[in-house]
Amino acid sequence: MNVPPPPLPIQPLPEGWTEHISPIGLAYYYHAPSRTSIWLRPTLETPLLIPTDAEGDEHPIARKIMSGTGWAKIKTNRGNVFWRNAQRGVSVWEIPEELERTRKRALEEEGEEGSNKRMKVQEEEEDGEEEEGEEDGRKEEQEAREAATRWAQEEQARQEAAAAAELEAAEEEKAAAAAAAAKPAIPNLTPDEARAVFLSMLRELNISPLLPYEDALPLLVKDSRYSLLPSASERLEVFNSFCRTAASSRPASVKLSAEEEFAKLLRKEVTSTRTSWTEWRRKWRKDRRFWGWAGDREREGRFRAWLKELGERKRLEAERASREFGEMLAEQGVEGPWSEVKRRFAGDRRYDDVGSSSLREELYNAYLSSRASTSTSAPTAGASASAPAPSTKSEKHESKLERQQRALREREAQVRQELQRASHQAGESRALLGAGESEREFASLLLDAVRELDVSWAQALPALRSDPRFRGLSEGRKQQMFAEHRDQLRLRQIGALRTLFLAHAPELDTPFSALPVSLITSLPASKLGLNPRTLAKEFDTWCEEKLATARKEFDDMLRENSFVQFWGQAKKLGQASAAEAEQQGVQLEETAAYGDEEEFVSEEADGAGGLGKRAAEVGLEQVERVLRGDRRWRAWDWKREERDRWLREWMEGMKAPALSVHTA
Repeated sequence: MNVPPPPLPIQPLPEGWTEHISPIGLAYYYHAPSRTSIWLRPTLETPLLIPTDAEGDEHPIARKIMSGTGWAKIKTNRGNVFWRNAQRGVSVWEIPEELERTRKRALEEEGEEGSNKRMKVQEEEEDGEEEEGEEDGRKEEQEAREAATRWAQEEQARQEAAAAAELEAAEEEKAAAAAAAAKPAIPNLTPDEARAVFLSMLRELNISPLLPYEDALPLLVKDSRYSLLPSASERLEVFNSFCRTAASSRPASVKLSAEEEFAKLLRKEVTSTRTSWTEWRRKWRKDRRFWGWAGDREREGRFRAWLKELGERKRLEAERASREFGEMLAEQGVEGPWSEVKRRFAGDRRYDDVGSSSLREELYNAYLSSRASTSTSAPTAGASASAPAPSTKSEKHESKLERQQRALREREAQVRQELQRASHQAGESRALLGAGESEREFASLLLDAVRELDVSWAQALPALRSDPRFRGLSEGRKQQMFAEHRDQLRLRQIGALRTLFLAHAPELDTPFSALPVSLITSLPASKLGLNPRTLAKEFDTWCEEKLATARKEFDDMLRENSFVQFWGQAKKLGQASAAEAEQQGVQLEETAAYGDEEEFVSEEADGAGGLGKRAAEVGLEQVERVLRGDRRWRAWDWKREERDRWLREWMEGMKAPALSVHTA
């Protein structure tokens, strides 16, 4: 059996190196003296780049003034050379042109004489530099002093920062060593056990399933159980699995919490059985406690159930208060007007439990009436009967006590009966007042539950009975409203079907065979359960109603047209009184329109006879020419003969107008 070789021992970190964990769970290594961080584990051969003072900020270290030119040659700590002209305030890296020309002339001169001359010139320039550039020298010296001061401050700041970094690194190294020493040893667990412990850590820390892994790492690395899983990929896998499980279990608890919030809102805000669902929904529809749970139908059902429960609670509370009020009256045995008696019970809880003052007075009157009836109906047979007298005084006392107790029980029974009768009457009154509300609620229930025409009362009864809106009406009234609701559904579908008929058969003479076959599968026809034969019958009924309506509109057209009215009456006038029209002036109150022209009949120009002759010349063609622009006339183009007959009958049936006689 092959045994795997033992793992290589981990080499210790070189001096100055410390190990740390990054936010993503990976290890990195920090070197405090050089302030360097690397990902790979350092070895003894790892090179270090320790900064020195020479690698600080670049600054001048030497200066040479070029006499007579105003330029100075400056050398930096990094070996760079630049040229500066203090008078102009200019610095350049390349040698200026004027200095370049001077250098070339000096190189061209040969011999010692030239060399001596250059030396002499150099000395003269150096001697005269103090006189000519005294002011420039002062400025440059001032600038040099300022630069030296600034460089000294920067150098001091660098040294302080380096010392602080070394101190911080030492403290971190000390803290890491202390934490490593205090850290318990990692137990030897199987992979499944390590996963289970890691999951328990996530649950104990209450990590949100919506939190990204990178944001959760600072919370996890502080726990010792974080290191039980050896690799970052395994930790990420377990973390994602935990988030998926936690996220899938959240909706159930949220839904339960929303339902509880809705029930709490109901108990707090709905305190009267007269509260309407519509008004309460309008008031609270924007509240999260209202719309955060279920849909409108479930919320309304819960609302109705709470109203029923609230009514039952109030009924039991009212019965208890009335019963205790009667017991209070029986204990006191009071008599007299209620306005005087009620002051005695002002501090009693049973008096305040009956909230209405009128109900208190009603209960008191019922108590008095029951007490009076009990006293008048007390048994008198015992006094007149020949019962043997009690032999001893104790027996007489016992019989008197029994009579008092019996009388008290009878009075209490009478009070209870009167209270029950009053409660029954109040319930009947409330039922009468709530009948309209009950009908509206039942109608809304029918709109929600009954949407098919072929549903009978027996079939719909199980679904209706489970809704709180079903209660409150008698059985006969419910069946009547159910039948009315079905009739409304049928009329609605018939109206939709006739709209389809009008779209496909706009003319009066369209036959059923011209309709598209798709009508039989349309939604109204399917809802009504029509087959081709019943659909044709429904179309014939619609056509008959449409023809009757068109015939009525035709008569209205003739009645409204002034041309037909004028010439029809003129013709009747000419036929009825041809002889009298010559002697009397006849004036018609209306104006005739012939085609596009208007003709005014003057009462001085024409008499009745002349107007009658002209009316006789107006035939059906002239009338048709006037009426052909009307839609109601064109609708009967397919029955011209009948239309002409209707026109003749109309004009023959007209009466002559009344005569207006004018004398000179």
